[in-house]
Amino acid sequence: MGSTDRIIYLEGAWNLLHEMKDIGSLLGAIQPPYYEVDYTATAYTIYDIIEQVLVAASFGLYPLGTHDDSIIDALQPDFVVNDAAQLEDAATVLYRLLNMTKSFLRSE
Repeated sequence: MGSTDRIIYLEGAWNLLHEMKDIGSLLGAIQPPYYEVDYTATAYTIYDIIEQVLVAASFGLYPLGTHDDSIIDALQPDFVVNDAAQLEDAATVLYRLLNMTKSFLRSE
């Protein structure tokens, strides 16, 4: 009889987020070719946008608890996903948002 080999490949959450090149369309953008999502005229905080990106990428986000820097849940930035005529992946969008705060994001 033969043998069967199984190869298990583990991939981290940040790697999966980097592979999501269509985050604009996952967030509901319907204007090709860049699928921009404009949060400029809305009352979304940085936390709200991060939550939307993670939910669109099939992840969850736990509440801030004691890790609130009073920026992440108060600042309402002029923010556009897929701005500058290029498609962004989910991780790049999250990096841009996190650079506006003193907070960090880790996966569990």
